[in-house]
Amino acid sequence: MGRTRLVLLLTAVLAAATGCTRTNWRGSGAEPVATAPDAAVPVTRSEAGRVARPVARADAVAIACAAPADACAPAPAFCGLPCENCRWNWRVRVVGGYPYQFGDDAGEACCLYLGADFGRNFCGTCFAVEGFFRTHGEKFDVEGYGVDSGRFNHVGVKAYYERSFDKGNLYWWVGAGPEYFWTTDYLENDSGFGIYAEAGIGYILSENWRIRAGVNMHADYTSVARNLIVDSGKDRWLFTIAPVISLEFDF
Repeated sequence: MGRTRLVLLLTAVLAAATGCTRTNWRGSGAEPVATAPDAAVPVTRSEAGRVARPVARADAVAIACAAPADACAPAPAFCGLPCENCRWNWRVRVVGGYPYQFGDDAGEACCLYLGADFGRNFCGTCFAVEGFFRTHGEKFDVEGYGVDSGRFNHVGVKAYYERSFDKGNLYWWVGAGPEYFWTTDYLENDSGFGIYAEAGIGYILSENWRIRAGVNMHADYTSVARNLIVDSGKDRWLFTIAPVISLEFDF
């Protein structure tokens, strides 16, 4: 009995000397096991109440500083074309310009070059398919008659491709395809098939609006408005080139 009291006394003195404030007994008559204070072991708890791995203060500071400095910076207003971000869209476009005609017995423009486009691109690519309409007036000198004036009208389908310069707002575009043309208001009208091509640059004004500048070209094999009576009814190639400005709406 005296020995047990001596052990208890020595244990209390040892605990006081080492800073331990709590003892844990495994059972009656067993030797006491001292434990450190709770505050000595940093412990975090998960939402489920399970004890997680202790995280040192230095580690927490290192994690916080590892976040990028611009993590909260606002995203840029534009990042290239929608097709470059795997987004497809429909587009409608109005076109205006002034035509110049070349070839045998070429005409002279007598009014503006006008038109419209409608089409869509495909997700993951910057290719598009578009339908188009163009119209312009031309006048010709005809032997024995004087000035023969009327209109050329074009409708067709084109393959179209566009790409931005370094994912910016400025981009370039090209397109080409077959067309059907017909003339109106001439002494002898004509119709047939031809070739259409276009190229230019554009600028993204907003998510839905763009402005573009470029050149449209038509190559048509036609007999309309020959200068000499002897050539009447004979086909020849007429090339119409029109510098244009267009406004596009995407949706």
